[in-house]
Order: sequence, then structure tokens, then C-alpha cells
Amino acid sequence: MHLGEYSRQIGHFREASALIQRAREIAGTIDDLPLRLASDQYLGMAFHALGDYRRAAEHERRAAEFPRDEPAPGGFGPTQAGSPAGFRAVSLGWLARCLAEIGEFDEGIEVGREAVRLAEEIDRPYTLVSACWGLGYLLGVRGDLDSAAPLLDRALTVARGAGLTRLLPQVMRALGSAYALMGRVADGTALLEEAVALSESINLRVAESSSLVLLGEVHLLAGRIDDAAVAATRALAMARGRGQRGDEASALHLLGAVAARREPPDPEDVERHLRAAGGLAEEISMRPLVARGRLTLAEFYRRAGHPGEAGRELKAAADLFRRMGMRFWLARAETEGLRLGAAASRDRGDSPLDS
Repeated sequence: MHLGEYSRQIGHFREASALIQRAREIAGTIDDLPLRLASDQYLGMAFHALGDYRRAAEHERRAAEFPRDEPAPGGFGPTQAGSPAGFRAVSLGWLARCLAEIGEFDEGIEVGREAVRLAEEIDRPYTLVSACWGLGYLLGVRGDLDSAAPLLDRALTVARGAGLTRLLPQVMRALGSAYALMGRVADGTALLEEAVALSESINLRVAESSSLVLLGEVHLLAGRIDDAAVAATRALAMARGRGQRGDEASALHLLGAVAARREPPDPEDVERHLRAAGGLAEEISMRPLVARGRLTLAEFYRRAGHPGEAGRELKAAADLFRRMGMRFWLARAETEGLRLGAAASRDRGDSPLDS
């Protein structure tokens, strides 16, 4: 199991899942409950890295089902979580991150809050950082930035104070992205650059491609199009080489967004990347990324003078954002709708977001 987790951290994700699955089977054979539950937790983490978020969520649910006060042979004392309750809090934090990727935000908020509640009762740094990072990450993906940032800042402060170096890049990338979307682009850039550098220095390959994607998105917000393209290209090569399908979809979306911002844009390049990103995101149930990709396409089509295509993509994006409760992104879609309506008013008087 630990060899599998080591393999996950250095980027050998398929090997990691195979090793941890073998550990889980052995644990069942010898009736070792803590080992079986820990294997479920680590297996969920390996599947998350591969972009198989639904399978990852299933394993984290199984790990979290263990009653926190039930005695178990062998116990959880030697683990970083330190106790059944701490173990459950860490599993729930990971479950929240899995649910964030597939847009199951209501359940994710429920389990994330339970993770934080348990972690605060236990007051162990590793557990508290894992729980706050899990809920903060989910809220950041949803766009609830004012709620996400304090949780992630708390996680970062505790992780630094306790010397939890291998958790730092994960928390930094989530907080950096939240800061940038809140308008604190310089602060976000600094945190994401630190996350990328630290991941490389400690060989934490699991965090590299996702950190690069987020750094590229912040560069794009700042108008640094060439820097965004470099980050996206690196992230895509890493993700494909390591089988990280979720990060691959995110990198493709970023490449499409970069191509759309170039002057002049290459329509074939934009559509190729964004359609590939959307198809892969649909396949692995990344509904938030699907919605964001359709919004990016709508913005591009409006600027390119294709109001019909823009309206169709915009309505699809807005419907998805509305169903997932992604109010931050819905507001962006509505603003884009106003721009499109103004541009299209010369030809027709309806709004692209009319239902």
C-alpha cells in the first residue's frame, strides 16, 4: 500500500492503483480492517490522479463509512490521521475534492463540513489541513471564493507551521487560483509559481500538471498569453504522459482559451482544443469544466461575429452553471449574454439567455 502511495506521489499512477488494489485484496483475505480502509482511501487518491473521479469517490466513501468510535484491530495510531475520527475526516476531505470535479457540490459541501468539524475536534495538523483543503477546494471550483479563501488560507498557515511540506503545493494551487479569480492576480501568481517550484523540488509529480494549468489560467487573466501557452503545453505533455485525464482535459481547455485570445485567433485551433477538452470532460463527468468550456466557446464565437453559435454555447453553459449552483460562473455567463445581446441587437431583439 505504501509503495503504491509512493508511486502516486512520483507520478506513476497506473502502477500506484495496481499496487494499492493488491493491498486491498490482501487486507480482505486476512481480515485487516484498518489496512482495507486505508487501501480504499489511497486507491481513491490514485483514481483521482488518473481523472477517474467517480471511482475515486466510491473508494473514499467506503473509507469514510467506518464509524469514528468503533475499535479496530491494529488501530489507526501509526497513521498520519492518528485515529479513526481523523482517518474519516481525511477521507471525507478527499471525497469533497472528488465531488468538486464532477460538480456534485451539495453533497461535497455536506461531507466537507463534516470533515472540518471532525478535524477541529481532533486538532491534529495533518487532519485539519486535509479537511480545510478539501472543503476549500470544492468551494473554489464552485466559485464561492469568499468562503473558499479563508479555509485555504487556514490550511496553508497550519501546513507551514507544522512542516507538512508535501501538502503545501496542493493547498497553494487552490488558494492561488481563488486569489486570482477574486482579483488578487499578483498574489495568486506568486502562490502558484511557488507551488510549481516546490512540487518539482520535492518530486511531488501528482501536483505538477494541475498547478501548471492553474498558473496558466492566472497568466491568461493577467494578459500574459505566451506564458499561459507555455504552462498549458507543459501541463498537457505531463498529463498525457502520466495518464491524468482530468488534467489533460483542463490543459486542453486552457490551450483553447489561449488560442481564442491571440490576435488574430486561429478558429481551427480554438475549436480543436475546446472540442477535445469538452469531449474528454464529458467522458469523465467533469461537468464544471464542460460548462466553463462552453462559456469559453461562446465568448470566442461572439468576438468572431457568430452570434448564433455563441448563443447556443452560452445557453448550454448557463444552464449547467445554474443546475450546479455555480453562481460566480453564472454571473459571468449572464454578463457575456449582455455583451452578445448588444452585439446581436442589430439583427434581432431577443436575449440568448431567454428560457
